[in-house]
Amino acid sequence: MRCNQCDFEGPDGMKFCGNCGQGLQQNCQSCGFENPAGFKFCGQCAQSLEATKNLSGVSKVSELKPELSKAEEASADTELFFGNHEAERRQITVLFCDIVGSSAISEKLDPEDFREVLRDYRESCNTVIKKYDGYIAQFLGDGVLCYFGYPHAHEDDAHRAVAAALELLTNIQLLCKKVEQNRGVSLSVRIGAHTGLVVVGEVGGGDKRTVALGATPNLAARIQDQARPDSVVISAATQRLISSAFECEDMGVFDLKGFSAPVRLHQPIRAYPNPHKLADELCLDSLPLVGRDQELKLLIGLLNEANEERGQVALVSGEPGMGKSRLINAAKSGIDSTHYFLLECWGRAYYQNSYMHPIIELLRREMYIEGAQSERQKLRRIEKVLSVFGLPLGDSIPLIADLLNVDLSGSKYSSLRLAPPQNKQKTFQALESLIIAMSGQRTVVIVVEDLHWIDPSSLEFLNLIIQRASATRILLMLSYRNEFTPAWGNQSGITHLMLTRLNQQDTFTLINKIAGDKPLPKELLKQIAEKTDGTPYFIEETTRMVLESDLVIENNDRYELRRPLSSLSIPSTLRDSLMAKIDRLGPAKELAQLSSTLGREFAVELLEAVTSRGEGQLHEDLTQLVVADIIDPLGQSFFSFRHALIHEVAYRSLLKSTRQKFHRRIATILREKFPELVNENPEIQAHHCTEAGQLEEAVFQWLSAAKRAMQRSANIEAIVHLTRGLETLGRVKVADESLSTEEESANSNRHQFIASLELAFQSSLGLALMMSKGYAAPGVELAYSRARELCKGISDVGTVFPVLCGLWGFYLVRSKMDTALDLASQLKSLAEVSGNTKYIDEANRAMGSTLFWVGRFPEAWTVLTESGQKINSQEAISGRRTPSYTQDTRVANLSDEACVLQLRGYPDKALEKAIESLHLADKMAHPFSQAYARHFVCCVSQLRGDLGSVLKQAKLQIALAGSYEFSFWRSAGKMFEAYANECFGHGSDNVALYEEALNSYCDSGNQLASAYFRTLFAGLLFDQGDLDRARQVNNEALIQIESSGERWFQVEAMRINAMLYWRGDNQLLKAEQAYEETLDFARRQGANFLIMRVAIDLGQLWIAQNKDDEARQLLRTTLDDVAEGYKTQDYRNATRLLAQLETEPA
Repeated sequence: MRCNQCDFEGPDGMKFCGNCGQGLQQNCQSCGFENPAGFKFCGQCAQSLEATKNLSGVSKVSELKPELSKAEEASADTELFFGNHEAERRQITVLFCDIVGSSAISEKLDPEDFREVLRDYRESCNTVIKKYDGYIAQFLGDGVLCYFGYPHAHEDDAHRAVAAALELLTNIQLLCKKVEQNRGVSLSVRIGAHTGLVVVGEVGGGDKRTVALGATPNLAARIQDQARPDSVVISAATQRLISSAFECEDMGVFDLKGFSAPVRLHQPIRAYPNPHKLADELCLDSLPLVGRDQELKLLIGLLNEANEERGQVALVSGEPGMGKSRLINAAKSGIDSTHYFLLECWGRAYYQNSYMHPIIELLRREMYIEGAQSERQKLRRIEKVLSVFGLPLGDSIPLIADLLNVDLSGSKYSSLRLAPPQNKQKTFQALESLIIAMSGQRTVVIVVEDLHWIDPSSLEFLNLIIQRASATRILLMLSYRNEFTPAWGNQSGITHLMLTRLNQQDTFTLINKIAGDKPLPKELLKQIAEKTDGTPYFIEETTRMVLESDLVIENNDRYELRRPLSSLSIPSTLRDSLMAKIDRLGPAKELAQLSSTLGREFAVELLEAVTSRGEGQLHEDLTQLVVADIIDPLGQSFFSFRHALIHEVAYRSLLKSTRQKFHRRIATILREKFPELVNENPEIQAHHCTEAGQLEEAVFQWLSAAKRAMQRSANIEAIVHLTRGLETLGRVKVADESLSTEEESANSNRHQFIASLELAFQSSLGLALMMSKGYAAPGVELAYSRARELCKGISDVGTVFPVLCGLWGFYLVRSKMDTALDLASQLKSLAEVSGNTKYIDEANRAMGSTLFWVGRFPEAWTVLTESGQKINSQEAISGRRTPSYTQDTRVANLSDEACVLQLRGYPDKALEKAIESLHLADKMAHPFSQAYARHFVCCVSQLRGDLGSVLKQAKLQIALAGSYEFSFWRSAGKMFEAYANECFGHGSDNVALYEEALNSYCDSGNQLASAYFRTLFAGLLFDQGDLDRARQVNNEALIQIESSGERWFQVEAMRINAMLYWRGDNQLLKAEQAYEETLDFARRQGANFLIMRVAIDLGQLWIAQNKDDEARQLLRTTLDDVAEGYKTQDYRNATRLLAQLETEPA
């Protein structure tokens, strides 16, 4: 038995590979499905695997004929992929017809007479079914099982089935009269039909019958049971397809035996005389440009604007099939290489999570970089392009070469060795500079199609170009489907073009163009227009189908009908239409299906390797697919399926087991012949291995793809890869669970191996989620909690520490302070036992930060100061710094120190620390560290009363967080921005904006500092005079403080509470008591800076109570304790109030 994981050949009967320990799959001799180890019955067809165990070896060519030459092996491979399809998946309409009371009839008739009745009945069925090109699968006694849509699909198979059923009723009624006259018995039938997905083909195991398997035939039989004698009943699924062609009666909802969900049934009564179908299904694009004159004129106008250095962006959207690509192609037709640079790229479904894939392909194409070139030749191509546009080669080439995976070894250039976020940022800047330089020479037209399949990093880069386009000679034409929501809104210079359906006149024009400007009969033209309802692709497909059918005949200058129009069949669903298109390919159909497993876009070189077919034969088959409008050439060596849904229908028509074989072959070829592609885009290999059932290799490739993405700060892509990897790992676990207890105990090391893999995924997922969605995103806790569970029994600090660190960050941001303190203590203990200075630094920072948030300022200051000194000492020795798991350790330590210094009464030193932290983060160009540092600069500036700094840093924070999807920091930045604007008196909706950001902040699970932001909000509401809301919000803050233990800003919440007693309720004594309690708490906490605020308020209260001496004494004492921060707003307010008291007589 051959192992799918390592290709090791072992003896028959083995359950595990003797080389790598992988569970061996068992091939079912009936259907060919590869079952996981331990299965006793086939999971695909239920055939006993034990019965065929002795034959398990004969399915392999290498075992039957070990002497095969290489040429013969290639031929065997070809046979595996061509001409060996026993079955396929497709949508069909199943019709089941049964005689009512056949047992009673057989009792009344002589067996020979009953045989003749049954023969006449079957002949009648056969005649009608053949008329509508149906397929009689089986005669089951007095029942007839028919398929519409197999072996050849039609555009209107559901229509054909219902029409056949109604005609059957008519014919059977005629037969009934004959039988009643001749035999004296009454004959009637019941007919049921349902449309759905099946697997259809030979059953196997010696049974040569063609049978459709799945729920659809069973449901059709159950539906038939509900029909009254001499009537037809259909499911809702079928009724939706024929509703405009047939009058139907709604019979209601039925519970059918064997089916869990109730089914709505309908009874077709008659066909409409003039059927009308509103075609609302999705479709694709590839049409002559008709009915888009205004849109084209607008695009040309935007191009002229761009020529005048007024850059423009055109967003072309619409349903699939509205002609987006045709419109853009028409706009491009006037673009020549003398006056314009045309840059084009496309989003692809397979690559929507591959870092910068469309940009990389664009650069390679424009720089003429090919895989066969040497690294020196590739480098020269890059040099040539960058030199033409005057870019500094020393700075730009290492970045572009790294992006294009060009090796710099042996050249005069060397890698810049930047941190991944900084490398990504610098690469974006280099590409942006290149495009801007190009626009200085000629107008640059950038076309990006299918934005809905573009990877997040490419979208991020595209956003930078859009922001720069307005004052340049750049036109961007971007297309996308309606499900994609662009982030650019209605900004200046951005034009939205939404394509809608064609009107009737444009529809007629398009039909005539497809027909080669040869007129169609008016009634046919009108019915096509009605059937297609202005959707361009439906118009195209329906017209072509009519022209290819025997309904019309082509004369010299026009088309004429062959027969009455009532027999016209028009495509009613896209799936049926496309399946019919694929069925018409003949032998080339199998190549289309195989090509679909490579993806919508595929390389000829890879396809040739996978098929093992000769170059000449492959070229001939590909040419046939091009002529049939299935695929389009992309240059000399690539092809693409013309439409995404043609690709999908071709792929979904394959059996899962066949797909699995194809994917396994592709994965092997990629591994052996295209290792550079696997290395550059491991997610592609991961996809093929996953679909091939090579699950363990797939798991490793998903993990590799995720790590590669995270190294490039492509965290959204990483989350996709990690999620797919965990799903695949789950399948590995399910396969392992099927093993017996003895086998499990013998392979306990395998369980540990699987656990270690899951730990790597969960810890990486927690980090990626934290970086992109925020610390407290729900998935973070799930990932890290699972990782922590997996850590039990693992003594390796390097494995456990990052998991605990992630959990600490999660519970801290959830403001679960007791848990956070406990985890910080565990981190310190773990780090001290390990002796690893990096872990010790991180653990100390975690402890100091937690102590700060809970309001234990002296302890926090001690830990953070010692930690900072140690980190600086280590940097002096090593000369470098290691980033933390989210933000850099030193950046975080400095930011936390700044806040503690501020609250302890050292605002100038605090500002120095905060600025130092920000400069350090900027120097590192580590986006998450920059966001962290900037947040605390905002916080320190707010406490100082420096609103200008708050507003400036908040705006920068919002932009940074938006670029990198840091939702946590974006919401905080928006609150700081609204707060500063309100204090400045800028705008009238700041309170609403603040509340919106606060709700977003809390809704995402973020609770850390929510009491702080609520307290600020209460202050804004108080200043607006909304005392009830202010009291409500401040009470929420106090409740949050008590429930969480996050007490660092408790003094301010207590101060506002006292202020509300005084200013809001005029309860002077209660206010005085509250202020004194606040002052006492602040002194015990060591919050010296906030003491000044309380002293100012209490002093003003005492002045109102004619207690000037007490007020004077309090302010003098408070100000005497101030050592710095003389420019802060609170210090100025206190000195002003004291001066007022000093000038007044005692």
